[in-house]
Amino acid sequence: MAEQEQVLAGGQLKVLHGKAGWLFLHNDSNAVVRQHAGERLFAPGSLDLWRRTLDMRASCRVRRIAYVKMIAPDTHAIYPEYLPESLVPARVRPIHQLIDHLQARSGIPLVYPLAELQAAKSRGLVGHQTDSHWSSFGAFVGYQALMQALGAVLPILAEDHVEFSNRTGVGDLGAKLFEQAMGAYSHCSVKRPRARLVWSNGVPNRGNIALWESRDASLPTGLLCSDSYGYHLQPFLAESFGRMMAVHSPLMELEFIERYRPAVVINLLAERFILVVPDDLRGEGALMLVRRKRPEAAAPWSAAIPGIPEGALS
Repeated sequence: MAEQEQVLAGGQLKVLHGKAGWLFLHNDSNAVVRQHAGERLFAPGSLDLWRRTLDMRASCRVRRIAYVKMIAPDTHAIYPEYLPESLVPARVRPIHQLIDHLQARSGIPLVYPLAELQAAKSRGLVGHQTDSHWSSFGAFVGYQALMQALGAVLPILAEDHVEFSNRTGVGDLGAKLFEQAMGAYSHCSVKRPRARLVWSNGVPNRGNIALWESRDASLPTGLLCSDSYGYHLQPFLAESFGRMMAVHSPLMELEFIERYRPAVVINLLAERFILVVPDDLRGEGALMLVRRKRPEAAAPWSAAIPGIPEGALS
């Protein structure tokens, strides 16, 4: 059946069939499989462009804003034992190039919680068998690594603050097959959450903006700028802040920093996206993008968000 699916899709099905029912992203615009095979590496100059970008982002520290950058490992790296025999993981991949370059030329910490996720595999599924993202358990492991790296005096959820369950469902890769495939994953949630989602603009994917608030208003504010890996992370991260704004964007959202004035800024990016360096100064910010995608949402959203100055997000 797998071979038939590949032929019917003209060889461009975005699914690589692994062992034991595992599916991996393939034939995407980032060439993730070629990255893990060591065939797609950084173009000349891109590594130093990343350094300059992160140095610029970290300059927010002069305004007493803490900054941390996290790369969410691909499932290909977390579960190499389930890759098909046709894909042999390379010793050097783009993420290794980036880590080595930053360690040699910059003091900016880069959080890449691959070791933590692999260590947690004995306790549950940190990935989803038929999805390209980490599971909520994997996001929790990433959250703990992120908060430890941040080094700020913030409350950090421990394992006795969350509960686990094993589940099955159709992931984004399983949904791409002609016959949808179910997969196992470990679900994780906060037992007694203090934070809740109080507002979202409802925009799908990039441009989504959400506000979380905690019962503990004494905690600092946080800003999370991330891709789709951030959705599983948000409920855990919100527990460590009094108020947290989450923006689906690869950029350092400068407009949000100016208007929202967070104490902590976190950038989260999936490993497969790192070959393209975000342009924080000339890239299309979330607010501009939403005005283009949903012109009917041009009304001042801040009116619906308690505590945000009128017009601040319009």
